[in-house]
Amino acid sequence: MFGVQTQSMKIDIEKIAKKHKNCFICAGELVYEGKNVLTCKKCGYHKYINPAPCNGAYLKNDKGELLLVERRVDPGKGLWDVPGGFVDLEENAEESMTREIKEETGLNVKELKYVSSHDDTYFFEGIEFPIIVLMFEGQIGDQEVFPSDDVSGYKFFNLDEIPVDKIAFEGLKQSLSKYLKNP
Repeated sequence: MFGVQTQSMKIDIEKIAKKHKNCFICAGELVYEGKNVLTCKKCGYHKYINPAPCNGAYLKNDKGELLLVERRVDPGKGLWDVPGGFVDLEENAEESMTREIKEETGLNVKELKYVSSHDDTYFFEGIEFPIIVLMFEGQIGDQEVFPSDDVSGYKFFNLDEIPVDKIAFEGLKQSLSKYLKNP
């Protein structure tokens, strides 16, 4: 399944750059230089606006149904998502994905396979951040799901009944649509 292609989203980098006003080194004014670079007028420090690494998992049970979780918090509160989250320091993509699945659902997935990646944005505390999402797939058998405090519910969906219009993130909608054409 490796290599499901998704179209890159148009990210408004100028809008994102305007939210980053002060240098992390000297608190001087940051100026947008174009592309993805901000430069401090005072000390010359360059801040690059690069995507933060995230992950998500297409998890199927023994019936071939796909697990979706309902988001308890914004962004996307009340909408469907796949288990996943941000990659932490000192962990690789697979370790991060395994941790996020366990934290959000209580599930243990022994074998994860990389499927694809997609870009997106994540709106947090008034700032839109670019992200790159590494998508995996795995089998969970008949394990019981134990939702965490950031998941308000979950449901296993037949692949032809997935509510793509109620998915929390635009990049995930695109990725999921492509994945469902060749699961």
